[in-house]
Amino acid sequence: MPDETFTVRDIRSGDDGGTTVRFMGRLFDGDHSALLKKLGARLVRESKRAFREQKLGEIGWLQRYPNQGTPHVNVAGVVADLAAGKSVSNRRLDNPRPALKDTGTLQRSLSSEGSVKIEGPLRVSVGTNLPYAQRMHGGGKSTQAVTDEVRTGLTKFLKSKRGKPYRSRLGFLYQRDELQTESPARPFVGVTPDAADDMKAIIARHFASGGGSRGGS
Repeated sequence: MPDETFTVRDIRSGDDGGTTVRFMGRLFDGDHSALLKKLGARLVRESKRAFREQKLGEIGWLQRYPNQGTPHVNVAGVVADLAAGKSVSNRRLDNPRPALKDTGTLQRSLSSEGSVKIEGPLRVSVGTNLPYAQRMHGGGKSTQAVTDEVRTGLTKFLKSKRGKPYRSRLGFLYQRDELQTESPARPFVGVTPDAADDMKAIIARHFASGGGSRGGS
């Protein structure tokens, strides 16, 4: 699971198991779960922004099949459609961007409610449990079976007026029993400089408003 953990620094743990935070030269103890939820929510917003802008901070995302050229076709998407007994969706064709938004499932899986996990008194993580999320985030290889059903659907598609332009891109599938696809890294969870600045401001507002109990000096 792609995961970004944010830890409030400069922590002192007492003998009683309680936790004290040093912030702006002052010490605060107490329950900081409300603060951690806010920090996690800010990281979720940064992930949502990554999908919109097709980059995380300054790390840009490559388009689908960046070395393919025209006509462009999402080969893995075509195989997925045919394996499911469906016709080839228009979104698989001549649509190299936006990446990671083919069905929208991955983006929707990131939410302030379900993606934020408080892991300790001063530790929060953000991520998603979708089985393919890590591969989309960090890059990796996937394998799909090229079955007789896929080949039958492919023949029907390539004989159609809509499919003829893609014969040179998809014909190789007749010689394959499986399709292996190497996905480039497209990170969507992380602390960008903008997010880090906002999180520092969130922490400052939290303690300025009395969000933490005053400890010693």
